Amino acid sequence: MFIPLLTSLFLATPVGDITWEKEYAPARARAQEEGRILFVSILSDDEARSDQFWDDVYSDRRVRALSEETVNLVACLDAQGKKRSSSTKQAGLSRDEARYMEAAIRDELMAKNAEGVVASPQHLWFSSAGELLQSVVFEMTADEMVWCFVNARRRAGLKHDPMPEGLRAPLRFLTREPYVPADGDTHGRALTSAEAKQELKTMKASMLGAGQAARFVRLAFTDDKAAQEYVYKELQSGVATWGGSGITVRALHTMGLVAPDSGWEIFEYYADHKEARVRNECAVGLEQVGTSDGLKLIKTMLRKEKDAGVKKNWLRALGSCGRSTSSVRKQILGLANRERDPVLKANILFALGWLDHHEDVREVLVQTLYDANADVRLRTAAVCAIALGRDESQLEAVRKFAGGDGIPAPLSEAATAAVAILEGGDLMGLQASVQDSCDDIVSRERVFFRPPPEPEPR
Repeated sequence: MFIPLLTSLFLATPVGDITWEKEYAPARARAQEEGRILFVSILSDDEARSDQFWDDVYSDRRVRALSEETVNLVACLDAQGKKRSSSTKQAGLSRDEARYMEAAIRDELMAKNAEGVVASPQHLWFSSAGELLQSVVFEMTADEMVWCFVNARRRAGLKHDPMPEGLRAPLRFLTREPYVPADGDTHGRALTSAEAKQELKTMKASMLGAGQAARFVRLAFTDDKAAQEYVYKELQSGVATWGGSGITVRALHTMGLVAPDSGWEIFEYYADHKEARVRNECAVGLEQVGTSDGLKLIKTMLRKEKDAGVKKNWLRALGSCGRSTSSVRKQILGLANRERDPVLKANILFALGWLDHHEDVREVLVQTLYDANADVRLRTAAVCAIALGRDESQLEAVRKFAGGDGIPAPLSEAATAAVAILEGGDLMGLQASVQDSCDDIVSRERVFFRPPPEPEPR
């Protein structure tokens, strides 16, 4: 029987990591016979994001308890090597068990690009019949994995308790489709420390040309101190300065898409740039990275910024980077009450969606949504914020605005997308409504996450 989340889950005794199946075919058969969800993990050896799952996520008592209700498979992408990989040891599999498991998962469940490369780390939840319910690529915290386990049961139509208050999905979350690395990607992951060391030797010994751009981006994606120091130095005084501010803008935008938390400092370096479009990319980048380390910088820039088109993005970054900080919540709520400029206020309202759930936040957003005299832009931003924060307590309230007579079209469209999100969907469908209501000109691909587009036929 399903363990009730709000009772025995949080009383569970701390235990070890997830229990992984040793044989593929019997595991698939058991999931089907017992009507269980199939949980699949794809990991690489000695890569920081994969290591974090072993260190911080799988050992979480809530994750462990929820995994007891699923059938769990792990694909160790280094299992085909001569030695028993470290992931194989962590999973408690023999070398042969891991090799057969990885081969079976790769053949039957993994999505590969033209080079046969799969993304890692990656986690997928399948129904007992083998239908993909949802997937997450790269980062995910223990709280976010708990959300995913509960959401998978909901999407599969299985008995489940209400979602624990305050939890939300990871950013790179997809429903009913896996993440496929772009064609030409030969790794599908960040570099290991050893690979980063070798790549740095190569990069330092040669000029950075078009052929090396992908290598540079992979270093930027790698959560390694030496890699991040090199990227910072190059963006500070190297590649980003050669082609003028246009190159800087593109480089900062890329950092917002791929940088780990440790890469946030490059935004600090350019935050006071004379050109608004450069400052914009810094603010948007920090909103997407979402690290609390950037809070001091963001507060400083909010005091200094004179351009309303940039200030609105610093306000969004404030919510994202300060989501669990009570002083930030009070600051944004105060701004929502005082601001009269409709575009700035719309962005302030949307920034509330980044914050941890709180009754004061909920009250402001719901009141704005229901205020028929309020600017439609503000009502739309409010419903988008409810969806971003995945405040499922407001699902029925939001549903009232998803169509029907007298509902303005922009609000109706946003509410329709918000209902799908509050019922466990991804954020893709919200992007257009956020862009329109918040007057966005810079895309947030990490927030409104999509797989790489299919290459156009030649």
